[in-house]
Amino acid sequence: MRAISLSVLFTVCGAVLSLPQQSTRSGSTKWKTLDGRPTVLFAHRGEKVLFPEHTIPAYKTASILGADFVEPDLVLTKDDIFVCHHDLYLRDGTDVAEHPEFSHLKEQISPGNFNWYIRNFTLAELKTLRVIQQKTGVRPQEYNRLFTIPTFREYLQAVHEMIYKLNKTI
Repeated sequence: MRAISLSVLFTVCGAVLSLPQQSTRSGSTKWKTLDGRPTVLFAHRGEKVLFPEHTIPAYKTASILGADFVEPDLVLTKDDIFVCHHDLYLRDGTDVAEHPEFSHLKEQISPGNFNWYIRNFTLAELKTLRVIQQKTGVRPQEYNRLFTIPTFREYLQAVHEMIYKLNKTI
């Protein structure tokens, strides 16, 4: 597989069992854990309720909302550039189906079921696609097609910017 998750195996059993009780420097409240240590907030894919997952605004918003770690998934493009995307394929999170110029890159998964895989696209081709918010729960659809799939470099630049602006380690 060419997807790489930067997830840290983290045991959270019983980590959030009491009401907020600890106040931090910034005045926000953290949940107490069973062993009394401060909680650690991982924002996998960024803040993916308000903004489409794995977009620069999702990463920045997660940082602003207090994430300790803003954690992407990485996939390699055809020209060996890391991009941030949850899946190896593009059908569910982008407007790729609306791009007839990429119909030749469709791969059949099962009879009548097709998908487009990131590994078959160059970065330049990927940047012509727009990210679409998943239709899960109450996720707003107003930000569909506003953002592109970010590169790992763009992700690092966004997180670095938030570290500077928020004056905290992320």
